[in-house]
Amino acid sequence: MWAKGFGGAGMQRGHRVAASSSGDVYVAGTFEGSIDLGGGALESHGGTDVFVAKLDGSGAHLWSVALGDALAEETFGLTVRSDGNVVVSGSFEGAVDFGGGVLSSAGDSDGFVVALDPTSGAHICSSRVGGPGYDVVSAVAAEDDGDTDIIGMFGATADLGAVDWWALASATSSMHGSAGASPSSAPASAVPVTITAGASPPCPAVWCWAWTPTAPWTSGAGR
Repeated sequence: MWAKGFGGAGMQRGHRVAASSSGDVYVAGTFEGSIDLGGGALESHGGTDVFVAKLDGSGAHLWSVALGDALAEETFGLTVRSDGNVVVSGSFEGAVDFGGGVLSSAGDSDGFVVALDPTSGAHICSSRVGGPGYDVVSAVAAEDDGDTDIIGMFGATADLGAVDWWALASATSSMHGSAGASPSSAPASAVPVTITAGASPPCPAVWCWAWTPTAPWTSGAGR
């Protein structure tokens, strides 16, 4: 057994821990200023940034990365896929480049999902979701078939990009798709969808669907 502590002069919060099938441990959180997770200091780009670190089964540092830009980024979800890739989710403000090009928030804050290479922490792909209100991808969970289930909250409206309507069929009653399809008439293929929060109660609604890094925001039929 072992225990590790990390910190510095600024704010650091560890949010999620996940383990791979080989026994490696991943840690994700949020920090300000700088933080050393065992591989040297990581520096924030401004505001709060996201950190992700990989440790081996004995707690030794393997790699660590900082993800963020000049404004605030927060992490809320972490999982390890069946192919070993690491998926991190959270929220960001303004514009941020996680390694695959700039993602721009549509309003207050948007949600993000990022896939990282397990051997180095290098960026594989990243996507955003959101609208003019507060949006966040608050949790992620890996499936055996390689998809990643994600869940989050949004205010006002949120652009999900191209998603399968079947993925929305099990979502809460406080949301609907702009295409107006019902589960019985939903198309099997992915279509662009905007969802709108219900008028009552006046709080963020909840959505969930499966995310495949090779085809972001798309899920298989019947989920």
